[in-house]
Amino acid sequence: SRTWCHLEQRDILTARSLWPDPDNPIRIALDNLTEGNTKNPQLAGILSAVLPGSGQIYAGRWRDGLVSFLVNALFIGAITAAINTDHEETAAVLGFFELGFYTANIYNAVNDAHKENRRLWESQLHEFEQQHGPAFRIIYTF
Repeated sequence: SRTWCHLEQRDILTARSLWPDPDNPIRIALDNLTEGNTKNPQLAGILSAVLPGSGQIYAGRWRDGLVSFLVNALFIGAITAAINTDHEETAAVLGFFELGFYTANIYNAVNDAHKENRRLWESQLHEFEQQHGPAFRIIYTF
């Protein structure tokens, strides 16, 4: 159960250290667990800062990314139209809301990367439990 607690906290090294015998099937399975293919939250935020929605797409959330890109484009189009027609007050109000939506878009991209990483890790843990769960429980009952 200690091993499982460490795995739920993504502490693979400590979980491995509880199984010193490298030939133990549980240890072999633990050696095969990785956090690979994770999305970098900082990169997702930077991508969304450069091109709104691209961070969500990087994190695997295509719909969120497309919606974010479209809403930001509509805001920028509306602000440009308001400036071109000498409606500076309207442009300022739209700019205020666009700034809020833009920063929320960056936060959302970072959050989406974290969610995707958590989903991938939980999927790996589920597979680990399906493959080794019964043996894992039997070892600790004695």
